[in-house]
Amino acid sequence: DMKEVPRFHRIVWNFPCTAISHGQDGQNTAMEANKELVRRFVHNARHLLEDNGEIHMLHKTKPPYNQWKLEEVATEKCEDDTVVEYQGRVVLDKFTLSPYTPRKALDRKSFPCHDACTFIFGISRGKNLGHCSPSSIPDAYVTSGGDDDVSVLVPVTRAVIEMIREKHLHQLSTQKQTSNKKRNNRS
Repeated sequence: DMKEVPRFHRIVWNFPCTAISHGQDGQNTAMEANKELVRRFVHNARHLLEDNGEIHMLHKTKPPYNQWKLEEVATEKCEDDTVVEYQGRVVLDKFTLSPYTPRKALDRKSFPCHDACTFIFGISRGKNLGHCSPSSIPDAYVTSGGDDDVSVLVPVTRAVIEMIREKHLHQLSTQKQTSNKKRNNRS
């Protein structure tokens, strides 16, 4: 008997980057390798997500990192019935992750992340195809635009954190109720 693969409602990857010698992580010379790393991560992570789950990637937004075009690479067409949709990004306030310190892949030195955001991607598949779950980003903050559209950036305040927390707790409660109903129906 094979065990059922566990499913998650969120998968988070902080600062994806290939390991490059001499502390030059993420530079233009390794851009294609880093894009492929992100593609492979999304391809594999989507199989471990519950229906309507999310992938969160913390990533820097200044050159050369913005040239990775994370929003495009992560949402490239999948070969099955899964849709990965960019839902927005939230400015990283590293004090909300205390005592977390970002580290380079090889030399383990820390690096500044004052320009980082959490990029959020929704997943839908099967009967929910094209209908990703409501994003973790509170509705009042969902906007679209390019790199020069500062309205895409969300300031992290206590109120925003509480709104996101409440949204997650509500979604978790709904998922548990659905799971319990399914379990009861099998009995």
